Amino acid sequence: MNRKIKFFIVLGMLVICIPLVLYVVTFHGGLSKNSQDWGAFGSYLSGIYSSAFSFLSAIILIATLREMQKANKQERENFVTQLANNESDKKIHDVIMLSEMINKLIDNNVTIGDRKALHHGLASQMDQKCRKFQVTEEHELYEAAIDLMRDQRERFASEVHVLGQLAKKVASIEDEEVADTAKAIVKGLINDSYRFWLYCYAQVWNLEANYYLKKWVGFCTIPDELERYLPDPHDLPTDK
Repeated sequence: MNRKIKFFIVLGMLVICIPLVLYVVTFHGGLSKNSQDWGAFGSYLSGIYSSAFSFLSAIILIATLREMQKANKQERENFVTQLANNESDKKIHDVIMLSEMINKLIDNNVTIGDRKALHHGLASQMDQKCRKFQVTEEHELYEAAIDLMRDQRERFASEVHVLGQLAKKVASIEDEEVADTAKAIVKGLINDSYRFWLYCYAQVWNLEANYYLKKWVGFCTIPDELERYLPDPHDLPTDK
């Protein structure tokens, strides 16, 4: 029990007992047979107790209100926390759903055929593009890949719309830890090669996906099958 409440209970008991003690002391432990004594004592008690009970009632009411306010505040905080957790869980669920939807669209994409072979086929087509762009750095490789996607408008026509919603959903997550979790889930569900080619495709064919992906640092990296188009850092000339 709250210490303040205990204090006021003890105080109330003292207020109640003191008049009775005074009565006993005044009449030497006996009950008076004089009606006037009883009348005076009754007036005395009513004067003390009415004020005391009014005071105690006010104290109890204030204490009760404070406890209710404290409880209501705690309930509001718990509600806000629970609501935030529910919203975060829903966004994570949506991220998983959209990522899996992209994978299903890739599986059913008639322009792809063999899912596992596509990125190797695109990597072979990059040979001519890399010579055209004289690729020596990563950003030049991206430019070459984006240019390749200009010639393949139908390649990810369905997937890119879902990708735009996925990138938008991740961008809407304000909590940094939850956002990092969402990004890790996407990287776990969509492999490096397809993230790279989807990114390059979006640069040309979907403004929404392009907009949100530019906010997503690290969405994709150069996949292994394209690394051969970049010179080995050890082979680059050094300043003497």
